[in-house]
Amino acid sequence: MKLLEPGTLIDGFEVGRCIHAGGMAHIYEVQHAPGSDGTRREPEFPMAMKIPRMTAGDGAETILSFEVELMIMPSLTGPHVPRFVAAGDLSRVPYLVMEYVQGQTLEQWMRDHPRAELHQVRAIVSQIARGLQAFHRLEMLHQDLRRPEVPLWAYFCQISDSTTSYGSYSGAVPGEKITWGKLGVDTPGFIIESDATIVVPLMLNALLEAKQNPKAANDLIAKYKL
Repeated sequence: MKLLEPGTLIDGFEVGRCIHAGGMAHIYEVQHAPGSDGTRREPEFPMAMKIPRMTAGDGAETILSFEVELMIMPSLTGPHVPRFVAAGDLSRVPYLVMEYVQGQTLEQWMRDHPRAELHQVRAIVSQIARGLQAFHRLEMLHQDLRRPEVPLWAYFCQISDSTTSYGSYSGAVPGEKITWGKLGVDTPGFIIESDATIVVPLMLNALLEAKQNPKAANDLIAKYKL
């Protein structure tokens, strides 16, 4: 969907400036549209409208992502998550209107405070954790908590006896995790099909032994490296 012009009216909302234009969606400042008498209802808080990009070249992941957000947003509550206002369905104009939390991004704050004090970091991490708790209360995991400079995983090992699946984290193959931005194409990956409650303690014990005796561990790895 192309960028909307300021002043565009959608379901009783008037679109303002574009806050963000990304690969998955456009986000705009919005306010309530004026009524027939010319008056405008004042919102309880600043609002933003998120409209997914759905051009001819986009894949199904854009629609799926919107549908997941549409399902989650109305149920989220708490001071550390944006408040839900309204939504439009896919049959007309898909959008989500939510509270617009203004302020500095975490990425910019980290650039401005490269040597932040421990108490500052603790305060921010505590707020992030409380926000994530809102998802956990609904038995959900947030899989996109990141900033641009966070490195990819150095390696990947999946231990699971679950059936390989797509769209969920537990049984997803490494190739799908690449599409989520968790792995690089060249990231070393291993899949162990077994009971994690048995395998993980054995692996952790081996890693601790390797840390205590790095030379012996390297010799063992070199001996059995394929």
